[in-house]
Amino acid sequence: MSSNVHGRKRENVSEEALLARREREAGKIKAYNELVEQCRSQFEQGIYTPETLSLTTRILQHNPDYYTIWNKRRVILQRGFLESGESLSEEAIAKNRSIYVDDLQFFMQLIRINPKSYWLWNHRRWCLESMPNPDWMAELGLVEKLLAMDARNFHGWDYRRYVVEKLRQEAKDEEQVAKLTQGEFDFTTRKIKQSFSNYSAWHQRTRLLPETVASMSPEEKNQVAKHELELIEAAIYTDPDDQSAWLYYRWVVGRALLPVRILGAYRCEGSRAIIVVMDSDVILSDVPCLLDDNDKPVSASWMSLGPNQQHGIVWIAMPDSQVNPSRINIHPDIIVPNTPLKSKPASAWQGEIKSIPYASEINALIARFETSTTHWSKPSQQPYIMNNPSHISAWHTLDRVQLLKDQVRVVRDLLDLEPESKWVLQTLAHFLDQLRLANGVEDPEKTCQEIVSIYETLTTIDPYRMGRYQDAKQKVLLESHMDALIKSNGVEELWRVIEHVQHMT
Repeated sequence: MSSNVHGRKRENVSEEALLARREREAGKIKAYNELVEQCRSQFEQGIYTPETLSLTTRILQHNPDYYTIWNKRRVILQRGFLESGESLSEEAIAKNRSIYVDDLQFFMQLIRINPKSYWLWNHRRWCLESMPNPDWMAELGLVEKLLAMDARNFHGWDYRRYVVEKLRQEAKDEEQVAKLTQGEFDFTTRKIKQSFSNYSAWHQRTRLLPETVASMSPEEKNQVAKHELELIEAAIYTDPDDQSAWLYYRWVVGRALLPVRILGAYRCEGSRAIIVVMDSDVILSDVPCLLDDNDKPVSASWMSLGPNQQHGIVWIAMPDSQVNPSRINIHPDIIVPNTPLKSKPASAWQGEIKSIPYASEINALIARFETSTTHWSKPSQQPYIMNNPSHISAWHTLDRVQLLKDQVRVVRDLLDLEPESKWVLQTLAHFLDQLRLANGVEDPEKTCQEIVSIYETLTTIDPYRMGRYQDAKQKVLLESHMDALIKSNGVEELWRVIEHVQHMT
Protein backbone atom coordinates (compact mmCIF):
# COMPACT_ATOMS: atom_id res chain seq x y z
CA MET A 1 0.00 0.00 0.00
CA SER A 2 1.26 3.46 -0.86
CA SER A 3 2.61 5.52 2.03
CA ASN A 4 1.31 8.69 0.35
CA VAL A 5 -2.44 9.34 0.71
CA HIS A 6 -4.02 12.47 -0.83
CA GLY A 7 -0.60 14.08 -1.05
CA ARG A 8 0.19 13.52 2.62
CA LYS A 9 2.87 11.13 3.77
CA ARG A 10 1.56 8.33 5.96
CA GLU A 11 3.05 8.37 9.45
CA ASN A 12 4.18 5.15 11.08
CA VAL A 13 2.69 5.13 14.57
CA SER A 14 4.13 2.82 17.17
CA GLU A 15 1.97 0.65 19.39
CA GLU A 16 3.08 2.71 22.39
CA ALA A 17 1.86 5.91 20.71
CA LEU A 18 -1.46 4.30 19.79
CA LEU A 19 -1.91 3.10 23.36
CA ALA A 20 -1.14 6.56 24.72
CA ARG A 21 -3.66 8.11 22.30
CA ARG A 22 -6.37 5.66 23.38
CA GLU A 23 -5.66 6.43 27.04
CA ARG A 24 -6.00 10.17 26.39
CA GLU A 25 -9.28 9.63 24.54
CA ALA A 26 -10.56 7.39 27.33
CA GLY A 27 -9.68 10.11 29.82
CA LYS A 28 -11.63 12.70 27.81
CA ILE A 29 -14.65 10.41 27.58
CA LYS A 30 -14.54 9.78 31.32
CA ALA A 31 -14.33 13.50 32.07
CA TYR A 32 -17.22 14.21 29.67
CA ASN A 33 -19.43 11.54 31.27
CA GLU A 34 -18.63 12.93 34.71
CA LEU A 35 -19.75 16.39 33.54
CA VAL A 36 -23.02 14.95 32.22
CA GLU A 37 -23.66 13.05 35.45
CA GLN A 38 -22.87 16.10 37.59
CA CYS A 39 -25.22 18.25 35.49
CA ARG A 40 -27.99 15.65 35.71
CA SER A 41 -27.62 15.36 39.48
CA GLN A 42 -27.75 19.12 40.10
CA PHE A 43 -30.66 19.57 37.73
CA GLU A 44 -32.71 16.85 39.43
CA GLN A 45 -32.04 18.53 42.79
CA GLY A 46 -33.35 21.83 41.41
CA ILE A 47 -29.98 23.56 41.68
CA TYR A 48 -30.23 26.29 39.04
CA THR A 49 -27.00 28.14 39.78
CA PRO A 50 -24.24 29.63 37.63
CA GLU A 51 -22.27 26.45 38.32
CA THR A 52 -25.05 24.28 36.84
CA LEU A 53 -25.35 26.60 33.84
CA SER A 54 -21.57 26.40 33.40
CA LEU A 55 -21.82 22.61 33.31
CA THR A 56 -24.25 22.80 30.37
CA THR A 57 -21.87 25.22 28.64
CA ARG A 58 -18.92 22.86 28.98
CA ILE A 59 -20.95 19.84 27.82
CA LEU A 60 -22.31 21.67 24.77
CA GLN A 61 -18.84 22.87 23.82
CA HIS A 62 -17.93 19.19 23.51
CA ASN A 63 -21.24 18.11 21.95
CA PRO A 64 -23.47 20.86 20.46
CA ASP A 65 -26.06 18.25 19.38
CA TYR A 66 -26.93 17.11 22.92
CA TYR A 67 -30.54 18.30 22.77
CA THR A 68 -31.37 17.12 26.32
CA ILE A 69 -28.72 19.47 27.68
CA TRP A 70 -30.15 22.31 25.58
CA ASN A 71 -33.54 21.64 27.17
CA LYS A 72 -32.01 21.64 30.64
CA ARG A 73 -30.15 24.87 29.86
CA ARG A 74 -33.39 26.65 28.98
CA VAL A 75 -35.05 25.44 32.19
CA ILE A 76 -32.03 26.59 34.23
CA LEU A 77 -32.16 30.03 32.59
CA GLN A 78 -35.91 30.35 33.18
CA ARG A 79 -35.88 29.20 36.80
CA GLY A 80 -32.55 30.50 38.00
CA PHE A 81 -31.67 33.62 36.01
CA LEU A 82 -34.51 35.24 34.06
CA GLU A 83 -36.97 37.60 35.70
CA SER A 84 -40.63 36.73 35.11
CA GLY A 85 -43.91 38.56 35.54
CA GLU A 86 -46.37 40.68 33.60
CA SER A 87 -44.97 44.11 34.46
CA LEU A 88 -41.20 43.97 34.73
CA SER A 89 -39.08 46.98 35.59
CA GLU A 90 -36.73 48.42 32.98
CA GLU A 91 -33.84 47.02 35.00
CA ALA A 92 -35.34 43.50 34.90
CA ILE A 93 -36.02 43.78 31.16
CA ALA A 94 -32.43 44.88 30.56
CA LYS A 95 -31.16 42.00 32.70
CA ASN A 96 -33.20 39.46 30.74
CA ARG A 97 -32.04 40.89 27.44
CA SER A 98 -28.42 40.64 28.55
CA ILE A 99 -28.89 36.94 29.41
CA TYR A 100 -30.40 36.19 26.01
CA VAL A 101 -27.65 38.14 24.23
CA ASP A 102 -25.04 36.06 26.07
CA ASP A 103 -26.65 32.87 24.78
CA LEU A 104 -26.85 34.27 21.26
CA GLN A 105 -23.11 34.89 21.46
CA PHE A 106 -22.66 31.35 22.80
CA PHE A 107 -24.47 30.16 19.65
CA MET A 108 -21.88 31.98 17.52
CA GLN A 109 -19.09 30.05 19.25
CA LEU A 110 -20.74 26.68 18.68
CA ILE A 111 -22.01 27.23 15.15
CA ARG A 112 -18.41 27.05 13.95
CA ILE A 113 -18.24 23.49 15.31
CA ASN A 114 -21.41 22.28 13.61
CA PRO A 115 -23.29 24.79 11.39
CA LYS A 116 -25.91 22.12 10.59
CA SER A 117 -27.02 21.35 14.13
CA TYR A 118 -30.81 21.41 14.51
CA TRP A 119 -30.57 22.01 18.25
CA LEU A 120 -28.31 25.04 17.91
CA TRP A 121 -30.71 26.73 15.50
CA ASN A 122 -33.68 25.80 17.70
CA HIS A 123 -32.01 27.42 20.71
CA ARG A 124 -31.35 30.62 18.78
CA ARG A 125 -35.01 30.80 17.82
CA TRP A 126 -36.01 30.31 21.45
CA CYS A 127 -33.74 33.14 22.58
CA LEU A 128 -35.06 35.57 20.00
CA GLU A 129 -38.71 34.70 20.55
CA SER A 130 -38.31 34.98 24.33
CA MET A 131 -36.20 38.14 24.56
CA PRO A 132 -37.64 41.66 24.50
CA ASN A 133 -37.36 43.57 21.20
CA PRO A 134 -35.30 41.15 19.08
CA ASP A 135 -33.45 42.76 16.17
CA TRP A 136 -34.70 40.76 13.17
CA MET A 137 -32.87 42.92 10.63
CA ALA A 138 -29.61 42.12 12.40
CA GLU A 139 -30.55 38.44 12.19
CA LEU A 140 -31.09 38.78 8.45
CA GLY A 141 -27.60 40.24 8.12
CA LEU A 142 -26.18 37.43 10.24
CA VAL A 143 -27.73 34.65 8.19
CA GLU A 144 -26.56 36.33 4.98
CA LYS A 145 -22.99 36.12 6.29
CA LEU A 146 -23.48 32.47 7.23
CA LEU A 147 -24.83 31.66 3.76
CA ALA A 148 -21.87 33.49 2.25
CA MET A 149 -19.64 30.91 3.97
CA ASP A 150 -21.87 27.94 3.05
CA ALA A 151 -24.41 28.91 0.40
CA ARG A 152 -26.12 25.50 0.42
CA ASN A 153 -26.62 25.09 4.17
CA PHE A 154 -30.33 24.23 4.28
CA HIS A 155 -30.45 25.09 8.00
CA GLY A 156 -29.34 28.59 7.09
CA TRP A 157 -31.96 28.86 4.35
CA ASP A 158 -34.68 27.59 6.65
CA TYR A 159 -33.62 30.08 9.31
CA ARG A 160 -33.60 32.87 6.74
CA ARG A 161 -37.23 32.07 5.82
CA TYR A 162 -38.07 32.16 9.52
CA VAL A 163 -36.41 35.57 9.98
CA VAL A 164 -38.09 37.03 6.90
CA GLU A 165 -41.47 35.84 8.15
CA LYS A 166 -40.83 37.66 11.44
CA LEU A 167 -39.95 40.81 9.49
CA ARG A 168 -43.12 40.44 7.43
CA GLN A 169 -45.16 40.27 10.62
CA GLU A 170 -43.57 43.50 11.79
CA ALA A 171 -44.02 45.28 8.44
CA LYS A 172 -46.14 48.42 8.60
CA ASP A 173 -47.85 48.02 5.24
CA GLU A 174 -48.09 45.92 2.07
CA GLU A 175 -45.39 48.01 0.42
CA GLN A 176 -42.85 46.90 3.04
CA VAL A 177 -43.96 43.28 2.62
CA ALA A 178 -43.54 43.52 -1.16
CA LYS A 179 -40.09 45.06 -0.70
CA LEU A 180 -39.05 42.19 1.57
CA THR A 181 -40.32 39.60 -0.92
CA GLN A 182 -38.52 41.25 -3.82
CA GLY A 183 -35.35 41.49 -1.75
CA GLU A 184 -35.46 37.77 -1.03
CA PHE A 185 -36.12 36.98 -4.68
CA ASP A 186 -33.11 39.08 -5.70
CA PHE A 187 -31.05 37.27 -3.05
CA THR A 188 -31.88 33.88 -4.61
CA THR A 189 -30.91 35.27 -8.02
CA ARG A 190 -27.48 36.25 -6.71
CA LYS A 191 -26.95 32.87 -5.09
CA ILE A 192 -28.05 30.96 -8.19
CA LYS A 193 -25.74 32.98 -10.44
CA GLN A 194 -22.89 32.24 -8.02
CA SER A 195 -23.67 28.51 -8.25
CA PHE A 196 -26.31 26.83 -10.39
CA SER A 197 -26.17 23.80 -8.06
CA ASN A 198 -27.63 25.72 -5.10
CA TYR A 199 -30.79 23.65 -4.61
CA SER A 200 -31.92 25.69 -1.61
CA ALA A 201 -31.89 28.90 -3.65
CA TRP A 202 -33.94 27.32 -6.46
CA HIS A 203 -36.39 25.93 -3.91
CA GLN A 204 -36.72 29.30 -2.18
CA ARG A 205 -37.52 30.80 -5.57
CA THR A 206 -40.59 28.56 -5.94
CA ARG A 207 -41.98 30.04 -2.73
CA LEU A 208 -41.26 33.64 -3.67
CA LEU A 209 -42.03 33.88 -7.38
CA PRO A 210 -45.86 33.59 -7.25
CA GLU A 211 -45.98 36.37 -4.66
CA THR A 212 -43.41 38.48 -6.51
CA VAL A 213 -45.50 38.55 -9.69
CA ALA A 214 -48.91 38.69 -7.99
CA SER A 215 -49.55 42.35 -8.85
CA MET A 216 -48.18 42.13 -12.41
CA SER A 217 -50.24 42.01 -15.59
CA PRO A 218 -50.50 38.67 -17.44
CA GLU A 219 -48.02 39.94 -20.05
CA GLU A 220 -45.51 40.91 -17.35
CA LYS A 221 -45.91 37.53 -15.63
CA ASN A 222 -45.25 35.74 -18.90
CA GLN A 223 -42.11 37.82 -19.44
CA VAL A 224 -40.89 36.75 -16.00
CA ALA A 225 -41.63 33.11 -16.90
CA LYS A 226 -39.60 33.44 -20.11
CA HIS A 227 -36.72 34.96 -18.15
CA GLU A 228 -36.85 32.04 -15.70
CA LEU A 229 -36.69 29.59 -18.60
CA GLU A 230 -33.61 31.38 -19.94
CA LEU A 231 -31.97 31.15 -16.51
CA ILE A 232 -32.81 27.44 -16.33
CA GLU A 233 -31.44 26.80 -19.82
CA ALA A 234 -28.15 28.41 -18.84
CA ALA A 235 -28.02 26.21 -15.73
CA ILE A 236 -28.81 22.86 -17.39
CA TYR A 237 -26.35 23.49 -20.21
CA THR A 238 -23.66 24.42 -17.67
CA ASP A 239 -24.13 21.31 -15.52
CA PRO A 240 -26.68 18.86 -16.97
CA ASP A 241 -26.02 16.29 -14.24
CA ASP A 242 -27.00 18.54 -11.33
CA GLN A 243 -30.60 18.01 -10.23
CA SER A 244 -31.24 21.48 -8.76
CA ALA A 245 -32.20 23.36 -11.93
CA TRP A 246 -34.01 20.36 -13.41
CA LEU A 247 -36.44 20.20 -10.49
CA TYR A 248 -37.07 23.93 -10.74
CA TYR A 249 -37.54 23.50 -14.50
CA ARG A 250 -40.47 21.15 -13.92
CA TRP A 251 -42.00 23.57 -11.44
CA VAL A 252 -41.85 26.52 -13.86
CA VAL A 253 -43.35 24.53 -16.72
CA GLY A 254 -45.88 22.98 -14.33
CA ARG A 255 -48.00 19.94 -14.91
CA ALA A 256 -51.58 19.48 -15.99
CA LEU A 257 -54.15 18.93 -13.26
CA LEU A 258 -56.69 16.80 -15.10
CA PRO A 259 -60.00 15.50 -13.77
CA VAL A 260 -60.52 11.80 -13.21
CA ARG A 261 -62.32 10.21 -16.16
CA ILE A 262 -64.76 7.31 -15.88
CA LEU A 263 -63.96 5.16 -18.90
CA GLY A 264 -67.05 2.99 -18.74
CA ALA A 265 -69.16 0.39 -16.94
CA TYR A 266 -69.42 -3.15 -18.32
CA ARG A 267 -71.06 -6.51 -17.65
CA CYS A 268 -70.16 -9.78 -19.34
CA GLU A 269 -73.02 -11.77 -20.81
CA GLY A 270 -73.97 -14.56 -18.43
CA SER A 271 -72.40 -12.78 -15.45
CA ARG A 272 -73.83 -10.49 -12.78
CA ALA A 273 -70.49 -8.80 -12.01
CA ILE A 274 -70.20 -5.16 -13.11
CA ILE A 275 -66.81 -3.70 -14.03
CA VAL A 276 -66.22 0.05 -13.64
CA VAL A 277 -62.98 1.48 -15.05
CA MET A 278 -61.46 4.89 -14.27
CA ASP A 279 -58.32 6.47 -15.65
CA SER A 280 -56.67 6.96 -12.25
CA ASP A 281 -56.34 5.39 -8.83
CA VAL A 282 -59.21 6.75 -6.73
CA ILE A 283 -60.70 6.35 -3.28
CA LEU A 284 -64.47 5.96 -3.09
CA SER A 285 -65.99 7.83 -0.16
CA ASP A 286 -69.32 6.23 -1.09
CA VAL A 287 -70.50 3.69 -3.67
CA PRO A 288 -71.79 4.62 -7.13
CA CYS A 289 -75.55 4.38 -7.61
CA LEU A 290 -76.68 1.36 -9.64
CA LEU A 291 -80.17 1.62 -11.17
CA ASP A 292 -82.49 -0.96 -12.72
CA ASP A 293 -84.74 -0.44 -15.75
CA ASN A 294 -87.30 1.32 -13.53
CA ASP A 295 -84.69 3.73 -12.11
CA LYS A 296 -84.79 1.98 -8.74
CA PRO A 297 -81.50 1.69 -6.82
CA VAL A 298 -79.83 -1.72 -6.75
CA SER A 299 -77.58 -2.41 -3.77
CA ALA A 300 -74.27 -4.16 -4.37
CA SER A 301 -70.98 -5.11 -2.76
CA TRP A 302 -67.89 -3.42 -4.21
CA MET A 303 -64.23 -4.38 -4.45
CA SER A 304 -61.27 -2.76 -6.17
CA LEU A 305 -58.54 -4.58 -8.06
CA GLY A 306 -55.99 -2.45 -6.21
CA PRO A 307 -53.75 -3.53 -3.32
CA ASN A 308 -56.59 -2.86 -0.85
CA GLN A 309 -60.33 -2.37 -1.03
CA GLN A 310 -60.44 1.37 -0.43
CA HIS A 311 -58.81 2.57 -3.65
CA GLY A 312 -58.12 1.40 -7.17
CA ILE A 313 -58.48 2.00 -10.92
CA VAL A 314 -60.78 -0.91 -11.73
CA TRP A 315 -63.77 -1.66 -9.48
CA ILE A 316 -66.00 -4.74 -9.37
CA ALA A 317 -69.62 -4.58 -8.14
CA MET A 318 -71.71 -7.65 -7.34
CA PRO A 319 -75.47 -6.93 -6.94
CA ASP A 320 -76.94 -8.18 -3.67
CA SER A 321 -80.12 -9.41 -5.41
CA GLN A 322 -80.97 -11.14 -8.66
CA VAL A 323 -81.95 -7.80 -10.21
CA ASN A 324 -79.45 -6.74 -12.85
CA PRO A 325 -78.84 -2.97 -12.93
CA SER A 326 -78.83 -1.37 -16.36
CA ARG A 327 -77.44 2.08 -15.58
CA ILE A 328 -74.95 3.69 -13.22
CA ASN A 329 -74.67 7.16 -11.72
CA ILE A 330 -71.34 8.29 -10.21
CA HIS A 331 -71.45 11.59 -8.32
CA PRO A 332 -68.16 13.54 -8.45
CA ASP A 333 -68.10 14.09 -4.69
CA ILE A 334 -67.63 10.38 -3.97
CA ILE A 335 -64.42 10.28 -6.02
CA VAL A 336 -61.23 11.23 -4.18
CA PRO A 337 -58.12 11.04 -6.41
CA ASN A 338 -55.34 9.05 -4.75
CA THR A 339 -52.73 11.26 -6.42
CA PRO A 340 -52.06 15.02 -6.40
CA LEU A 341 -51.98 14.94 -10.21
CA LYS A 342 -55.73 14.49 -10.59
CA SER A 343 -58.86 16.35 -9.53
CA LYS A 344 -62.36 15.00 -9.05
CA PRO A 345 -64.66 15.03 -12.12
CA ALA A 346 -66.40 18.32 -12.82
CA SER A 347 -69.82 16.69 -13.07
CA ALA A 348 -71.67 13.45 -12.40
CA TRP A 349 -71.13 10.56 -14.78
CA GLN A 350 -74.24 8.73 -15.93
CA GLY A 351 -74.24 5.92 -18.42
CA GLU A 352 -75.55 2.60 -19.55
CA ILE A 353 -73.86 -0.52 -18.28
CA LYS A 354 -72.52 -1.92 -21.52
CA SER A 355 -73.09 -5.60 -22.18
CA ILE A 356 -69.99 -7.30 -23.58
CA PRO A 357 -69.46 -10.85 -24.88
CA TYR A 358 -68.54 -13.47 -22.33
CA ALA A 359 -64.81 -13.85 -21.75
CA SER A 360 -63.04 -16.38 -19.58
CA GLU A 361 -61.18 -13.55 -17.81
CA ILE A 362 -64.37 -12.67 -15.94
CA ASN A 363 -64.19 -15.97 -14.06
CA ALA A 364 -60.90 -14.94 -12.44
CA LEU A 365 -62.39 -11.61 -11.35
CA ILE A 366 -65.48 -13.28 -9.86
CA ALA A 367 -63.29 -15.83 -8.08
CA ARG A 368 -61.16 -13.04 -6.66
CA PHE A 369 -64.31 -11.25 -5.48
CA GLU A 370 -65.77 -14.36 -3.86
CA THR A 371 -62.54 -15.39 -2.13
CA SER A 372 -61.68 -11.91 -0.87
CA THR A 373 -62.07 -11.64 2.90
CA THR A 374 -62.76 -7.89 2.72
CA HIS A 375 -64.78 -5.74 0.35
CA TRP A 376 -65.16 -1.97 0.15
CA SER A 377 -66.51 -0.31 3.30
CA LYS A 378 -67.46 3.30 3.84
CA PRO A 379 -64.51 5.26 5.30
CA SER A 380 -64.97 6.32 8.92
CA GLN A 381 -63.84 9.83 7.99
CA GLN A 382 -63.52 11.90 4.83
CA PRO A 383 -60.47 10.69 2.84
CA TYR A 384 -57.50 13.04 2.68
CA ILE A 385 -57.44 15.14 -0.50
CA MET A 386 -53.93 15.59 -1.87
CA ASN A 387 -52.89 19.04 -3.03
CA ASN A 388 -50.98 19.61 -6.24
CA PRO A 389 -48.61 22.56 -5.69
CA SER A 390 -47.28 22.61 -9.26
CA HIS A 391 -50.29 22.51 -11.55
CA ILE A 392 -50.49 24.78 -14.57
CA SER A 393 -52.65 27.52 -13.04
CA ALA A 394 -49.81 28.58 -10.77
CA TRP A 395 -48.63 32.03 -11.85
CA HIS A 396 -48.19 32.48 -15.62
CA THR A 397 -50.47 32.13 -18.64
CA LEU A 398 -48.09 30.98 -21.36
CA ASP A 399 -49.83 28.79 -23.94
CA ARG A 400 -49.55 25.29 -22.50
CA VAL A 401 -49.00 23.35 -25.72
CA GLN A 402 -46.57 25.84 -27.25
CA LEU A 403 -44.62 26.05 -23.97
CA LEU A 404 -44.20 22.28 -23.87
CA LYS A 405 -43.23 22.08 -27.54
CA ASP A 406 -40.57 24.75 -27.02
CA GLN A 407 -39.14 22.99 -23.97
CA VAL A 408 -39.13 19.59 -25.69
CA ARG A 409 -37.04 21.24 -28.40
CA VAL A 410 -34.61 22.69 -25.82
CA VAL A 411 -34.20 19.33 -24.08
CA ARG A 412 -33.77 17.43 -27.37
CA ASP A 413 -30.97 19.80 -28.36
CA LEU A 414 -29.24 19.15 -25.04
CA LEU A 415 -29.76 15.40 -25.46
CA ASP A 416 -27.69 15.55 -28.65
CA LEU A 417 -24.80 16.82 -26.50
CA GLU A 418 -25.51 14.67 -23.42
CA PRO A 419 -27.07 11.41 -24.72
CA GLU A 420 -26.58 9.56 -21.41
CA SER A 421 -27.66 12.24 -18.96
CA LYS A 422 -30.42 10.79 -16.80
CA TRP A 423 -31.84 14.23 -16.00
CA VAL A 424 -32.08 15.15 -19.68
CA LEU A 425 -33.84 11.88 -20.46
CA GLN A 426 -36.18 12.06 -17.46
CA THR A 427 -37.22 15.60 -18.31
CA LEU A 428 -37.76 14.79 -21.98
CA ALA A 429 -40.02 11.86 -21.02
CA HIS A 430 -41.92 14.08 -18.57
CA PHE A 431 -42.45 16.93 -21.04
CA LEU A 432 -43.50 14.55 -23.82
CA ASP A 433 -46.02 12.95 -21.47
CA GLN A 434 -47.38 16.36 -20.47
CA LEU A 435 -47.61 17.35 -24.14
CA ARG A 436 -49.56 14.15 -24.86
CA LEU A 437 -51.95 14.86 -21.98
CA ALA A 438 -52.45 18.39 -23.33
CA ASN A 439 -53.45 16.93 -26.73
CA GLY A 440 -50.41 18.58 -28.27
CA VAL A 441 -49.04 15.64 -30.29
CA GLU A 442 -50.18 14.43 -33.69
CA ASP A 443 -49.67 10.74 -32.92
CA PRO A 444 -50.25 9.92 -29.21
CA GLU A 445 -49.38 6.25 -29.70
CA LYS A 446 -46.03 7.11 -31.28
CA THR A 447 -45.32 9.54 -28.44
CA CYS A 448 -46.10 6.82 -25.88
CA GLN A 449 -43.68 4.50 -27.66
CA GLU A 450 -40.94 7.15 -27.49
CA ILE A 451 -41.56 7.72 -23.77
CA VAL A 452 -41.41 3.96 -23.13
CA SER A 453 -38.15 3.78 -25.08
CA ILE A 454 -36.68 6.60 -22.95
CA TYR A 455 -37.54 4.76 -19.73
CA GLU A 456 -35.98 1.58 -21.10
CA THR A 457 -32.80 3.55 -21.81
CA LEU A 458 -32.86 4.98 -18.29
CA THR A 459 -33.03 1.51 -16.73
CA THR A 460 -29.75 0.77 -18.52
CA ILE A 461 -27.82 3.95 -17.71
CA ASP A 462 -29.25 4.40 -14.19
CA PRO A 463 -29.83 0.85 -12.86
CA TYR A 464 -30.08 1.97 -9.21
CA ARG A 465 -33.48 3.51 -10.05
CA MET A 466 -34.61 0.72 -12.32
CA GLY A 467 -37.80 0.07 -10.34
CA ARG A 468 -38.84 3.70 -10.58
CA TYR A 469 -38.36 3.77 -14.36
CA GLN A 470 -40.19 0.49 -14.82
CA ASP A 471 -43.15 1.84 -12.83
CA ALA A 472 -43.19 4.99 -14.96
CA LYS A 473 -43.05 2.87 -18.12
CA GLN A 474 -45.97 0.71 -16.97
CA LYS A 475 -47.99 3.83 -16.18
CA VAL A 476 -47.48 5.17 -19.71
CA LEU A 477 -48.42 1.80 -21.24
CA LEU A 478 -51.57 1.68 -19.10
CA GLU A 479 -52.57 5.18 -20.21
CA SER A 480 -51.99 4.12 -23.82
CA HIS A 481 -54.38 1.18 -23.35
CA MET A 482 -56.90 3.52 -21.72
CA ASP A 483 -56.73 5.92 -24.67
CA ALA A 484 -57.42 2.98 -26.98
CA LEU A 485 -60.39 1.95 -24.80
CA ILE A 486 -61.86 5.46 -24.96
CA LYS A 487 -61.54 5.56 -28.75
CA SER A 488 -62.94 2.12 -29.51
CA ASN A 489 -64.83 1.14 -26.35
CA GLY A 490 -63.86 -2.36 -27.44
CA VAL A 491 -63.72 -5.55 -25.41
CA GLU A 492 -60.08 -6.34 -26.21
CA GLU A 493 -58.94 -2.94 -24.97
CA LEU A 494 -60.97 -3.38 -21.76
CA TRP A 495 -59.25 -6.66 -20.91
CA ARG A 496 -55.85 -5.17 -21.75
CA VAL A 497 -56.50 -2.39 -19.22
CA ILE A 498 -57.64 -4.87 -16.56
CA GLU A 499 -54.68 -7.16 -17.20
CA HIS A 500 -52.28 -4.22 -16.96
CA VAL A 501 -53.84 -2.98 -13.71
CA GLN A 502 -53.54 -6.45 -12.17
CA HIS A 503 -49.93 -6.69 -13.33
CA MET A 504 -49.08 -3.32 -11.74
CA THR A 505 -50.66 -4.22 -8.39
